Amino acid sequence: MNRDAVVTLTVSTAQLTRARRALACGAALVLLAALTACGGGGAPVAVNAQPPTSTAQSYTGPPPANADVQAFMVNLWVNINPSNRCGGCHHAGGQSPMFARTDDVNLAYQAALPLVNLSDPSQSTMVLKVGGGHNCWVADPSACAATLLVWIQNWIGAGSSSTTSVKLVAPPVRQAGIKVPDVDALVAKIKELGIA
Repeated sequence: MNRDAVVTLTVSTAQLTRARRALACGAALVLLAALTACGGGGAPVAVNAQPPTSTAQSYTGPPPANADVQAFMVNLWVNINPSNRCGGCHHAGGQSPMFARTDDVNLAYQAALPLVNLSDPSQSTMVLKVGGGHNCWVADPSACAATLLVWIQNWIGAGSSSTTSVKLVAPPVRQAGIKVPDVDALVAKIKELGIA
């Protein structure tokens, strides 16, 4: 049998101790460099603006009339009713349409329906209006439009009465074990190919 030669490396205890110390010092230097890089003179830190307060938690109006109104409330209404967004103007007693009103989510839903294109949410009046710069709550109106589009899509998807179903098909039943090929057919094929 051919066996590769075994190489034996002999290291003294003193050499091993020096290697451990060198490795520990190197690790300490790397850690110190990393900690130094994290402190002090880095880039300025921007503090995020506080998220709007949620009126949904304090909503005391009538409950949603159906699953679609509930989906509207959870996915769109709760996001647009703060006073720094649509709720600053489109509230009860405010500017029409009152789709961000906080007194009755069912009435808000009725006001919002004509402003939403259910078959092509990107063409919804709400999205187009905000995308054009109307009361955008951030510097870029296209960002507001994109965010509003996601909220509308989430509402439509969550409130849809149709459901997506997955049909599961069972795999074919097979006998457990190893399938042994037909030996006679295998021998005949080998002879036919002229291998044997």
